[in-house]
Amino acid sequence: MEIAAIVLGFCSIVLAVLGGLMAYNLSKRTDQLVKSEDERAKTLIEEGHMRTQQMFEEGNKRVEAILERMDRRFEGTQQMIEDGRREFRELIKRMDDRWARIEEKSGVLIRETPPEYRPEKK
Repeated sequence: MEIAAIVLGFCSIVLAVLGGLMAYNLSKRTDQLVKSEDERAKTLIEEGHMRTQQMFEEGNKRVEAILERMDRRFEGTQQMIEDGRREFRELIKRMDDRWARIEEKSGVLIRETPPEYRPEKK
């Protein structure tokens, strides 16, 4: 019975050592897996940041292009308004000239009209 107890004791020691070695091996493998996952996660995060930055840059370029088009349209609108004002001033000047000629002609007609045919002034 003493031999069986010694063999059982020895087997328990071997099993304990094997259990310890397995735990050590599993922890090493787990550390390796965690490191590789960390590296993978870091690369994914960096790619995400790069894509986000690229999207921001593209968005900024689009906004700048839109603003440039709006500026060109605004300048065109301003030019159209200025042309309209100039044409309006010219039209008013022509109307004033015509009105002056009409007043001049009507004044001549009134002066040439005999007094009996002139309208009465009130």
